[in-house]
Amino acid sequence: MRHLSTGAAIVAMLAACSARGPEAPAPSARSVSDSAIVAEREHASDAGNRRYRIYVPAGTPAGAPLVVWLHGCTQDAAQLAAASRMDSLAAAEQVIVVYPEQAASANPVRCWNWFAPEHQARGAGEPAIIASIALEVAREFAADPARIHIGGISAGGAMAVVAAITYPDLFASVASHAGIGWRMASDVASGLAVMKTGGSAADSLGAAAYAAMGPHARVIPLFALHGMKDVVATPAASRNLAAQFAAIARAGGMELRADSASGTAGGYPYRRLRYVDAEDRTIIEAWFVDSLGHALSGGAPDMRWVDARGPDATREMLRFFLEHPRQQR
Repeated sequence: MRHLSTGAAIVAMLAACSARGPEAPAPSARSVSDSAIVAEREHASDAGNRRYRIYVPAGTPAGAPLVVWLHGCTQDAAQLAAASRMDSLAAAEQVIVVYPEQAASANPVRCWNWFAPEHQARGAGEPAIIASIALEVAREFAADPARIHIGGISAGGAMAVVAAITYPDLFASVASHAGIGWRMASDVASGLAVMKTGGSAADSLGAAAYAAMGPHARVIPLFALHGMKDVVATPAASRNLAAQFAAIARAGGMELRADSASGTAGGYPYRRLRYVDAEDRTIIEAWFVDSLGHALSGGAPDMRWVDARGPDATREMLRFFLEHPRQQR
């Protein structure tokens, strides 16, 4: 793939993507018709190089949504695709999916480096690589610039949060499954500690996140899901993540009202928290699932880091994305 700069070129690509609506795709946009596209690709940028997997359903028109889906530690793109069954769900909704893949050279167990300061800001490191991949795919297939979303599981969920906060002008909403809040850690040791404690200072970090967005600051819709039996990343991490995004909303001048509901899915009880705005629109949706450990809820059976029982996290995440196009500020 062609080489993209980290700074000026990403800014230019964002401007072009934001200016182009679904009725006016880029001249080079590929038309997808008879068959789906499933491909492994290489991406190069000044921030670094990464492989990624892409899935484009057959018949996908210009202006389709695009989802960036980040794997967890010890996983790769193909394993996440199989475990989540995202391709089949995306096919039903005509959603393009891109699966960036962490390199072993960047992290020996393929974790996204969400805990490192050099990967927590705009314009450099892994957030810049992921944004560049998303823009490359969005341009090629003329994806709707208002419906580009990002989600991930575990370390991927934590990095999805970082990417959404550093590129709020690109990502319409974010999903985190068993993830961690933005800047809850600053090195490996504090990253391991926050996985056990869930972190702290959610309110002040939420205000700091809004300030860090600068001229692109906006309230970002969040979907979160966490297992109550998770001993790798405590459920408190997602409680603090929801609190952090509620603080982002307050910093943006939005008052939220909380409500909750409970139910059972796949044999596992769950409690679902929602934070809604004055017009009753869901801004934050957080699921806490009894009996679920550190595993993808409701995923494909007989795969590592998957529990086939419980709510179908991928389906719920995709539903949330489709409900939340990026709003004009």
